[in-house]
Amino acid sequence: MSRIIETLSQAKSLLENSNFPEADSLIRIEIVKYKELPELMEKYEELKSKCIKIFFEENFRKVKLSDEQFLAVADISQNLLLRARAGSGKTTTLSLKIVYLIQCEKIDQNKIVSLCFNSAATRNIIKKLRDDFDIKYREKENIATFHSLAGQISPAEKGVETLFDDRDPLSKQKLTAFVEEILKKKWDEPFEELRNEEIINSNGIFGFIKKFLVNVKYNTYKTIIYAIARADSRYDSDEEANELENKAILYGSKEYYLYRRNLSYITLDGKHVKSFGEKCIADYLFEHDIKYKYEPNFRMFSSGREYTYHPDFELYEHKIIIEHWGIDEFDKQKMVPKHWLKTWDDYIKEMKEKRDYWVKVHKDYRLLQTNITQLRGGREEFESTISDELKKYNILNEKLPLDKIMEKISHDLRSKFSEKVVQYIQKAKQDECTPEIMKHKIDGEHYSKYSKVNIFLCLANVIYTEYEKNKINNHKIDFYDYLSNAVEEITNKHGNCILRSGVNINEIEWLLIDEFQDFSPLFMALVKVIQKYNPKVKLFCVGDDWQAINSFAGSDVELFNEFEREFPVNSAVKDLTINWRSNHTIVNLGNRIMTNHGIESNADPKNREVGIIEHRNINEEHNHNIRRFNIKEVKAEFGIDTDIDVVLLRYLDHTVKIIDTYLKSLKDDKEFKVLILSRKSKVKQDTLKDFIKRIEVIFVRKYPDDKNKIKVLFDKQTDKKENEYQQVESKTAHQSKGLEANVVIVLEATNRCFPLIHPDSLLFEIFGDTLDKIEDEERRLFYVACTRAKSDLYLLYEEDFDKKKTLTEFYPYLE
Repeated sequence: MSRIIETLSQAKSLLENSNFPEADSLIRIEIVKYKELPELMEKYEELKSKCIKIFFEENFRKVKLSDEQFLAVADISQNLLLRARAGSGKTTTLSLKIVYLIQCEKIDQNKIVSLCFNSAATRNIIKKLRDDFDIKYREKENIATFHSLAGQISPAEKGVETLFDDRDPLSKQKLTAFVEEILKKKWDEPFEELRNEEIINSNGIFGFIKKFLVNVKYNTYKTIIYAIARADSRYDSDEEANELENKAILYGSKEYYLYRRNLSYITLDGKHVKSFGEKCIADYLFEHDIKYKYEPNFRMFSSGREYTYHPDFELYEHKIIIEHWGIDEFDKQKMVPKHWLKTWDDYIKEMKEKRDYWVKVHKDYRLLQTNITQLRGGREEFESTISDELKKYNILNEKLPLDKIMEKISHDLRSKFSEKVVQYIQKAKQDECTPEIMKHKIDGEHYSKYSKVNIFLCLANVIYTEYEKNKINNHKIDFYDYLSNAVEEITNKHGNCILRSGVNINEIEWLLIDEFQDFSPLFMALVKVIQKYNPKVKLFCVGDDWQAINSFAGSDVELFNEFEREFPVNSAVKDLTINWRSNHTIVNLGNRIMTNHGIESNADPKNREVGIIEHRNINEEHNHNIRRFNIKEVKAEFGIDTDIDVVLLRYLDHTVKIIDTYLKSLKDDKEFKVLILSRKSKVKQDTLKDFIKRIEVIFVRKYPDDKNKIKVLFDKQTDKKENEYQQVESKTAHQSKGLEANVVIVLEATNRCFPLIHPDSLLFEIFGDTLDKIEDEERRLFYVACTRAKSDLYLLYEEDFDKKKTLTEFYPYLE
């Protein structure tokens, strides 16, 4: 203990004389000498943080910073990861570290490099340093995006076009367009790599193509992709058992429950349905040009209450309802699927109530019924059953010619497939996998030759190969190439690479990294090669594993969680836990959402505000006044003259009412904001842009005298710090990361949107995208959406009669 006191006394003297580097050096030497003094570093960093705080309070009085932030800056590890929870001021802390290094350690600012994932983040740091601390950096020099730094190290040759949008490095616009162009050229050409009789004569997807096209020698891209989209396969328990066995999923396990509960299917016309039987029906109707609505909205009374009821299909031109029952009602064992929450008796009761509804209430409709047992004979037999049933109602159901079907879906099919291929390419390149490496990995997985996953991966990898060739031939380079080329250049030159600021990479003293939770193996390779040739460089990384939501672009949160393993020399992980943005009501909700997923956040102890958290079922009778019979009147009131879904009207109605309660605050305080969030880019039939425009129109009609003030609320404005913002705006949950608002409204906060597990997610299991990981990321996305709220949060959802839709299970206060 005396040794600690003596050493700390010497260090204090150095710190009080602003000799921070010498004090750090003293402590490091003592720690190496006396390994039995583990508490020395902790006590020293507390002492140092107080001295840093005094320095900042004397020199930057307007800047309000926390003890937690000063303690993070005081850390003397060579490699530090700062785990910064939502609202804890991670960007401010990163900026604070830069100021400390320049002002207190007198380090040349050109020897400090700060890396971000997008240009907006770099501008934010540069602006904060300039406005708050009078430190000037030029954009795209030492505070830069990863691709900008990589471009300084290994610039693209003259005339080479870059396949990414600098405004958003994770943007896929140019890359997607390039892939779509490849697909467009190949769309009607033979797919040479799969052109053999063995595949043509298979019983899998290509067997379907052979039957469907009758006489073909080989297949085109579009027919193969059409077959994949159609998912033609025999549906029986053995097939499901094999699929589950291949994924090492046991019946009755948590993984089995997740697999079956969250699995959805995509129809040929792009709708998400909840069972293979529903997909077969939807595809059949589409291929036979029979117009339908999936899960239309009806009202029914049961046990003295009014409910929203969504039958499976409505053939509205024929006044026919199709219900596909999920059980065999004559099963003597009375078995229901293991992933169901309802019992046999509950389901039988629902079937009776639904049948009675169409016989006694909606007599103008006829009910067509199918059930799961009819699928046991395979898809062809099931389609024959559908055809026979439709003929009973005098509905002609002649299948459209293939060219007509392809004409209806070809563009959309190609566009959606290209998105999947882009995702494949992104993930492969972020994992540093060439097409050759990916082929080896695919072969090593031993997929069934004719399985959907194997066919997709083979297709995607062929297009990936073509993509790489076309880039070279057309003088293109992508974001990932910049990073790979930079790693190669640093290696070839042993680190002797000059940055735009004039400093050599081997002379960099500090490397600061923002949003470390979005790291991938490719980013890690760049950092490690810099460290290899400049072993003295120190890392200061900030991020939040609870906000890791970009795996679609190749990010891997495991790199965050394994920081000390990735950087084993003198590394540490510390926390920023105080949420300065939100009140304790919102902070507590965030912690409950993420229970058992890591260290909790804390609310500002001085913030005594009690916030509002409400979840509203828009279909409950007391929660809405919009029904099918009065939809014309409501549309007239809202100024809507288009065909619109009644459920969308209810979302609009609730959103308008919530915003209306804050209208005075919005008009009186230009910094008061309302943020409307959605898991998807659409709310029913509306894009988010359309949705917010409808809200603006409704308010203008409601308050014509305040028309100009209302319009300002929905227009882009610029605040005192030159930041663009809207007081009322809509975003997807992904787009909301980094934003904040006084009030947040989450639309469609249902079990079908949170989690939203895309049926094609399983195509990417080869990259480690397991069901558990996907669900964990969906939970984090819900956390991100909820914690944008500073004060009040509203979760709007729809619950129907048979609980197909209900409030998301991620909401922790479910009864």
